[in-house]
Amino acid sequence: MKNKILSVRDQIADVLRSDIISGELASNTKLNEIQLAERFEVSRGPIRDVILKLTKEGLLISKSNVGASVNSPFLLNYKSSVSTSERELKNSRQKRSLEVQA
Repeated sequence: MKNKILSVRDQIADVLRSDIISGELASNTKLNEIQLAERFEVSRGPIRDVILKLTKEGLLISKSNVGASVNSPFLLNYKSSVSTSERELKNSRQKRSLEVQA
């Protein structure tokens, strides 16, 4: 199977998503575009795109002229839905594997 090549924006989104889900970025933590741009060694444009993406996913709350912060009430629901989805995917793979063997 070929490795999927991710864009820089997707790579940054994956890292921030992981930081939020793991709790490394705590609920209500305000994100600083400049600090994130320095951390990932990119301009602020890709950071803004990632913030917009994660806001649409519900992981961040973004307010005009205020900035973005980690969404607190959604975090528990997101963790739960991710683990449920992972479990369903694993079960589906196991079913397909058994069907192929039969």
